[in-house]
Amino acid sequence: MGKGLLDWPAFWTNGKQVFESNGFQKNIAVLSEAGQRWLVGVPDRMRLLATTNLGSECSTTQMMKRSISAMTALLTALTFQASAAHYEIFVITGQSHSLGVTNGGEGDPSIGSDAADAGVKLWWDSVASAMTSLGDSGGSFVSLQEQQGGFYAGSATHWGPEIEFVRGLYRAGVRNFGVIKASRGGGGNTNWQKASGGHRYQHVIDTVNAATATLTADGDTFEVVGMLYLQGESDDSAEAAVAGTRFKELVDNLHVDLNGASNLHGVIGCIAAATSNDDAVRSNRKAIATSTAYLDNLDQQPRLHDRLHFNKAAKIAIGGRYARSFLNAGIVSRHYGKLAFIGDFTGGSFGGGFDVVIDTIRFDFGNSYLPPGGDADGDGL
Repeated sequence: MGKGLLDWPAFWTNGKQVFESNGFQKNIAVLSEAGQRWLVGVPDRMRLLATTNLGSECSTTQMMKRSISAMTALLTALTFQASAAHYEIFVITGQSHSLGVTNGGEGDPSIGSDAADAGVKLWWDSVASAMTSLGDSGGSFVSLQEQQGGFYAGSATHWGPEIEFVRGLYRAGVRNFGVIKASRGGGGNTNWQKASGGHRYQHVIDTVNAATATLTADGDTFEVVGMLYLQGESDDSAEAAVAGTRFKELVDNLHVDLNGASNLHGVIGCIAAATSNDDAVRSNRKAIATSTAYLDNLDQQPRLHDRLHFNKAAKIAIGGRYARSFLNAGIVSRHYGKLAFIGDFTGGSFGGGFDVVIDTIRFDFGNSYLPPGGDADGDGL
């Protein structure tokens, strides 16, 4: 074995020992006989970028020793015990579309499963009215999942746009975030108006404060960065006429009254039902789109399974639109990057540097390698 080529089995064995000795919680998977190795499951909040020059003339043994030494130094500098995390929190509220019905007649109305589900915090406390609960998450954050149903005919469970919203952000590389859901089965926007004493306004505050209190009790910090609002079909003519200003008022009040929400960004999801009041709701909310954000979902009207409620496909589409809206507004950032690669080289010798990013983790030894099979799409990933 010549200069610039590592004995990968030995490197992997030694590298694995370094990670184990430093207490990483990891999930290591062997993906191919070609020698590719991926490290996943390292806590995303442990982020580090460091470079140390290995030189292009290192022997295999020297390079491996110096690589392992660099890894050890970097990892030792971190605190590997459970440490405080900072969470970006999104609130979802509104009426039946934000609650999400499952009585659309699909053969499989469930959410299925996704890699994101176990990696994101969900808290909910939803109601049918001021006096009737639809269920909650048991006073704790849980993994992404469907919520209790059985109150409305045909809806054995409830889930709304939060499912694809979470999965969309997670696919974009967003981590350390949570969703707090405080929805109502139906009701006009007066229910969310502070000045009218609307019970939904206080319930949103109480639900979010209860959830975030569990974060601070664990030593974590948070910011309530966004609100997904999906409501309007129950607005009467008077409520429809002020649907836009009422939403702006809601966001402004939450900036003041809700802990950690001084910079909360609100996004309105357009309704798609076809009554005259619904048209007024849409037009009045579009009018304030420059001061909040507005998702036009009128194209989902054919997916109203009862001329009122979105079916499964519509809920997924709208959830994805919410995710893109917050990403495009810069409320959260995409983190695609290269995933962790430890594998055989097909080009060149080592040169330049030893780069570690503890995120997914990426090990990038220099610039001159390609994975087995090369870079099929030419994007460098």
